[in-house]
Amino acid sequence: MNLHIVTPCTRDQSFLDRCYESIRKLDIPYSWFIVTEESKNVGLSLDNYENTFHLKSNLVGWKDMLNYYLNEVEDSDQWVYVLDDDNLMHENFTKLTPYMEYPQIAGITFSQRLDKENNIREMNPESIAPMKIDQAQFILRRSDIADLRYWNIYRGDGYFILEFKIRMGFKQRQIIVTNQVACNYNAQNWS
Repeated sequence: MNLHIVTPCTRDQSFLDRCYESIRKLDIPYSWFIVTEESKNVGLSLDNYENTFHLKSNLVGWKDMLNYYLNEVEDSDQWVYVLDDDNLMHENFTKLTPYMEYPQIAGITFSQRLDKENNIREMNPESIAPMKIDQAQFILRRSDIADLRYWNIYRGDGYFILEFKIRMGFKQRQIIVTNQVACNYNAQNWS
C-alpha cells in the first residue's frame, strides 16, 4: 500500500503537530505532503515529522493547493487522502486499508464523526454529491484521478468526487461505499 496523505496548510504549526500525532498513532505506511502558500511559510518547521514532504505553492486557497499536489507529485500508484489541517485521523482508518490492495478498486468512501458527541455523517451511494460528502470521507487511487482537478469553490470537493464517480462508471472501475466511520471532521475545533 502506498498512501499519500495531503494536507493543505492554512493554519499554524500547532495544528500540524496534532495532525502528525494522529497520523503516527495509526502505525501505517504513509508519505505526508504538506502544501503551503509560499508567502506564508515563515516559522513553519517540519523537521520533527517523519515521511514528510513540503510543497510550496504560489497558489492561494485550499483547492488550488490540492491541485498543486496533483500537478507536482508523480503518479506512483499511490492512494490519495486529504487530511485538512483542522481534522485528525480516526483510529478506524486502518480498517479501510485492506480495500487498497485490490486493483479493481478506484476509491473508498466512508462515514465521518462530526463532533465529540459522536454524531455521524453516514455514507451511502447517494452521498457522493456536492453538499452531501466532505473531502475527508474519501480515498482515491491517483492513477484513476488522472487529469481531474478541483474547482476552486466551496463545494469543490463534492463536485470533484461526483465527477470521479462518473468517470469511474465509464471505466467500469469500482468505488467502495462503506458506512464505517473512519474520519474526524474538524476535530481540532471540537471543544
